[in-house]
Amino acid sequence: MTIATGAPPTRNTPAAVASGFLMGGVIGASPAALVVGAVIENAPLFVLGIVLPAVYGLLFFLAGAPRRAREAAVAPRTALALVESREAVGGEATSDVAVRFELTVAPDDVPAYRRTAQRSRSTSTSSTWPTTGRAASWWPSTRRTGRGG
Repeated sequence: MTIATGAPPTRNTPAAVASGFLMGGVIGASPAALVVGAVIENAPLFVLGIVLPAVYGLLFFLAGAPRRAREAAVAPRTALALVESREAVGGEATSDVAVRFELTVAPDDVPAYRRTAQRSRSTSTSSTWPTTGRAASWWPSTRRTGRGG
């Protein structure tokens, strides 16, 4: 079995950086406007502190609508995945433990590749997980999967 590796897609586009700065500004300006508006008894400033996060959330939702529509239009594909290893990562304070799985995914029409998946499960059922075995994996056919393609 040939295993192709590739770099994961990067998300540091200028739009993502601008969105991060805008989110930071909204997170900082909203409580500041609430407090300052209440202290100096300026009703429009106080209302701005309440409305600003709602408007930002609406814009964020509308900006992501085309991407969500594209992903919903593509049917997912199923492939077999071999569980190579599993490792608990965190979960010291609760009974839910995040587990990182190293998988080898073998779709029918492309070369096999390795993938890391992380799932949170209750510790009461963790003893029933196989250390190695087969699992089903699905992904949208047009989405990049980290295989370099």
